[in-house]
Amino acid sequence: MVIIGAKGCAMEILTALRWNNTDEEVVFFDHISADLPDLLYGRYPVIRSWRELETYFRTHSDDVVLGIGEAENREIMARRVACLGGKLSTFLSNRALIGEFGNTIGAGTVILAQAAVTNHVTIGEGTLVNKNVTLSHDSRIGCFCVISPGARILGRAVVGDRTEIGANAVILPDVVVGSGCRIGAGAVVTKNVDSFTTVAGVPARKIGRGREFSCFRLKSKIRNLLYHFKTADFRKLREYNEAVAGTRKLPFLRLLSCSWVHGASFANYYELHFYEMTKPERKEYITTSLRHELTRQVNDPEKARILKDKIRFSHFYRDLLGREVLSWEDLEKPLPAPAGRIVVKPVFGQAGEGIHFPKQQFASRQEIRDYIGRTVKNPQEYLCEEYIVQHSALARLNPFSLNTLRIVTFYDEIVEKAEVWGVLLRLGVDRETDNLATGGIAAPVGHDGIVSGPAVGKHPLTAAYDTHPVTGEAITGFAVPHYHEAVALAGEAALRLKEVRSIGADVAITEQGPCLLEGNDNWCMTLLQIPYRRGLRHLADTVCDMSAVYD
Repeated sequence: MVIIGAKGCAMEILTALRWNNTDEEVVFFDHISADLPDLLYGRYPVIRSWRELETYFRTHSDDVVLGIGEAENREIMARRVACLGGKLSTFLSNRALIGEFGNTIGAGTVILAQAAVTNHVTIGEGTLVNKNVTLSHDSRIGCFCVISPGARILGRAVVGDRTEIGANAVILPDVVVGSGCRIGAGAVVTKNVDSFTTVAGVPARKIGRGREFSCFRLKSKIRNLLYHFKTADFRKLREYNEAVAGTRKLPFLRLLSCSWVHGASFANYYELHFYEMTKPERKEYITTSLRHELTRQVNDPEKARILKDKIRFSHFYRDLLGREVLSWEDLEKPLPAPAGRIVVKPVFGQAGEGIHFPKQQFASRQEIRDYIGRTVKNPQEYLCEEYIVQHSALARLNPFSLNTLRIVTFYDEIVEKAEVWGVLLRLGVDRETDNLATGGIAAPVGHDGIVSGPAVGKHPLTAAYDTHPVTGEAITGFAVPHYHEAVALAGEAALRLKEVRSIGADVAITEQGPCLLEGNDNWCMTLLQIPYRRGLRHLADTVCDMSAVYD
């Protein structure tokens, strides 16, 4: 077992392990502290580098206990050790009092001595429940929370993800505390607390000061608001508003407010379901302008051209494509044409626009060239590639389009690995493309490669589909073939282009295995969040300063 950290919180866990009389080998990981001996207390080795930790996972145990007392860092470290092959291990002290009925305890939870967890309590992944904490009946604690010694969470109270509760604080019954909150030591929380709020005192009240004025922040907000106006499709917005509110008259004050406060495009207001959320709930989402801000801070725009230009992309990732890709110039060469069907795409196309699927086969490259010249304007801006025959399981699910995985990765420079932020199974409905923009639907895929929830579309009132709306085949519970190979392929693609740290890779699955379809530096944040039914801004907050423009 590896304890992440080697200071105060980690020592508390070591003490609890000793009280449990565990005979499991224990090592510590601390790559920051320079004052630690090679052996803590003369017997517990200290791992000091990420590479050494990765090696340990391969050769010894991959079980990890988080010995860190800060919520956001617990989540960051959990994601990093997962990239290296570690897995969160739940630790329950033998001296804790845990009820027998109806409790749900997430992976990586740590519950220390004298804590009392009664019945029907839910605790999320990676949460630390310290000594003498009380979690009363029907309370719900989110993921990666830190509950300090002596705190009491009373009946039916709810605590959001990544919230820190100070020593001896009390959350009264039925109170809801949002995500990312800080509750001061000794505070008595008598009413609901919005996400990302700090409170203290008896009764608890909001504390803290506002952000200082920033010219960059003001200019960015004005620029983004104008951009949202310029790019708005008002016909579609009126259609959305009629669907959700029964009128085609747009709520401009709300649209402007969400744009100014959250960086939400006018379409985001509907597609991310902001119209039914509170302000704190909206703050948990990556919006159009926040995704642009993420891209600005972490992606090299020059290197990102490799992803935008499909010809450069095909050269850069030639061995990962699993098919032949030919440019307009390649079609001039007197070489054999691709066997079987082809697909014609614009070199700089996005969202499935401008793609052609000729039904006939071609005897020569010149025939393909002639076809493109007859079919599109500016044929020199198009390419052709071999038609991908997808895996039979995916074809049964939906035979009308090539169904793909969207795998969003982030390159972590610290561990030199690509972390997976989310995996979606994209399905066409009645068209030959699977993009949400062309009527496709998407479903979340779990770490085990099983679709974990229904598929949804971009329209705010699209039904949630547990089965495909045309074929009737089951979507929820579908096992994605070659899933782990597909994730590994996306990771390999990310490692080859480290300067573009945030990439949305599209991966097709054939009978032989996965192949890389394309990559996106400006991946669709709507696609990533709607199927999961939760905002993922917290992921971006840990890798860059997302609050530089929007709190």
